[in-house]
Amino acid sequence: MNVYKIASFALISLFIASPSDGASGMTGEQLYKYCSASEDDVVPATFCRGYLIGLVDGAGYGTSNTFHLLDLLGERRAPTNWPEAVSSFLNYCPPEDTDFEQIVVTVVNFLEKNHQDRHLSADYTVWEALRDKYPCV
Repeated sequence: MNVYKIASFALISLFIASPSDGASGMTGEQLYKYCSASEDDVVPATFCRGYLIGLVDGAGYGTSNTFHLLDLLGERRAPTNWPEAVSSFLNYCPPEDTDFEQIVVTVVNFLEKNHQDRHLSADYTVWEALRDKYPCV
């Protein structure tokens, strides 16, 4: 198996969220409670934003590093448009001016409309919300 396939498999394993019941981590229900809390309730509101920033930025950073590693190994040429390549790989494509407050609203709206999925892992529900709101076309 060549290096490209190994690196791709490792990256995909890290970033494809499993729709588990959340037994080993936070559920969509828990995330919904944090993210739908009043902004006056500082602790849950801050936790929500920190979680989303960490998840979204972390996935982007990991994807960028993988592209860079594959370029260094000569397995794949580095993309010329990093943000577009990362979004396309993660399968959601928000407009450039999207901020984290919009992401919070997107996640809350998704969880309100899809309350039957709140038992799933929080990371899975975030990715589903982002892919639903910002599909790559």
